[in-house]
Amino acid sequence: MLKVLIICLILLIIYIYFGRNKEVIVREDELSSSKIKKSITIAIISDLHNYMFGNNYDVIINIIKDNNIDFIIMPGDILDNNERINNSYKLLESLKTYKIFYTLGNHEYRIATLNEEINKVKELGISLLRNEKEDYLDDIRIIGIEDVWHDIDDESKAAKLVNNLVDESKYNILISHRPNYIELYDQSNVDLVICGHTHGGQWRIPFINKPIYGPDQGLFPKYATGIHKRDKKLIYISNGLATGRRYLPRLYNPSEVGIIRINKS
Repeated sequence: MLKVLIICLILLIIYIYFGRNKEVIVREDELSSSKIKKSITIAIISDLHNYMFGNNYDVIINIIKDNNIDFIIMPGDILDNNERINNSYKLLESLKTYKIFYTLGNHEYRIATLNEEINKVKELGISLLRNEKEDYLDDIRIIGIEDVWHDIDDESKAAKLVNNLVDESKYNILISHRPNYIELYDQSNVDLVICGHTHGGQWRIPFINKPIYGPDQGLFPKYATGIHKRDKKLIYISNGLATGRRYLPRLYNPSEVGIIRINKS
């Protein structure tokens, strides 16, 4: 029995040692739609949690510059309730020349000074959408809703709210922090849902790249990463950026900035 425990401990140490990865990768996806007049490129920055990457976020800023971004979507947990909150503002300040659409995640609600932080974000010219819509050009509508767990405790009610903001003649993008509200997304008449929250499962099984755990979903979650087709809509789940706490690092799951290219079809 002792030998088995020692072998398991050695395997765990090897798993953790080789699994930690502090680089930021670029995840690229291509979609298409007949609703848009010209192709667009969107960057997805999610779940920063006040972490610093590179020298004042140069690694993230360079990814944005190199990909000719039209606008940026931030599906929550950019700001967090800790002493490093000014880190996130450095990134927001650096990117304020780009059009940014931002919705709150569950960690923003933990900030005691949330109303003050919301005002700071808006002062940077960032569109913080709280059950609101905003059009980009004349063919794309961005809808951002509050985190359902905090604000609207019924997914059907949330879907009605979303559908009241939809313009079906446009390409409708819904920003919603948590990917597990499938009833909400199934009932929403949007084209694309963009979520974060799961950190890609935090830990992955190497080689098969399968997420081990997803918040609100448990072990081996279905909606923790990737793009999922639901009827006529797509649900895009960002793996996010935050590396995790010391006792819960990301393993076999690098931090990412997402790049979505939506081509005219």
